[in-house]
Amino acid sequence: MQEAEDILTQYKMIAMRSHLSLMLKFVMDVRSASLSLLKEKTGIWIVRTQKHLQDFVGPYLNYYDSIIVAGQCGRLMSRLRKMEAIEFDKLKVLASDIGIQPSVLKGVIIPTIEKTGSISTIKDNTGSVSRIEERIPITEEIFPLVTETWESLEPNEIESVTIESQELCSEIPCVEGILKERLNTAGYSQKSIDSALSLQLNCGILNNIGESQSPLVYSEYVWGSVMKHGGKWMMQLTSEQQEEVRSLVDRINNYQGLPMDFIQSTPTTIAAKKVA
Repeated sequence: MQEAEDILTQYKMIAMRSHLSLMLKFVMDVRSASLSLLKEKTGIWIVRTQKHLQDFVGPYLNYYDSIIVAGQCGRLMSRLRKMEAIEFDKLKVLASDIGIQPSVLKGVIIPTIEKTGSISTIKDNTGSVSRIEERIPITEEIFPLVTETWESLEPNEIESVTIESQELCSEIPCVEGILKERLNTAGYSQKSIDSALSLQLNCGILNNIGESQSPLVYSEYVWGSVMKHGGKWMMQLTSEQQEEVRSLVDRINNYQGLPMDFIQSTPTTIAAKKVA
């Protein structure tokens, strides 16, 4: 009898360890998926920022060196995907279209992409790059590589604030004071926050509307056209109504092509439909 009870106890312990192992694996899988999604979203904003900055010249671009390099790498990888192999002369033409000069391509961009394992370089007898062979993943997997590249370049704090503030202001336009508070809570210095917001406003990455004491700051990329027509309406929303609009935007982003009938009708969403 005692032997049977001992065997039963052992089975229970094995089952418990197995259950804990499955739970741990589930938690790790969820954590990995969340991290991957975060890297993808960060990579998207890095590429968007570099693409926007390509049209600007001036000393303030020095603040965005890591964003520019990582963004150029991402955009070039996107163009190289499925080409399998490309001669260097043709590569220079592709690169120049996204603002990459031949010297930068050879000395910075190619070595940086090569570190991700996405390309291999073939050199001629003189040691110069003659051809590129690519094994670039699907588009969705390029963005995490962009983020990892950006992180490896050790971005300054202004760059980090720039990316995070765009993410925050893409959800819904945010009162400047609240935006600064959220960035400060994330651990950024007030000096970097002020500098990053000023730089973004000056080059049109972010924009604002309203009184100078408490303007509403928004991502020009996401909200630009809406704010031109509905900026005054957005400024009148309460915090509860802003959260309702944010949830509505998240739902539309997650389910592209969502029929209007599937959106719950409330005074706020009805007004939002009219404004948008």
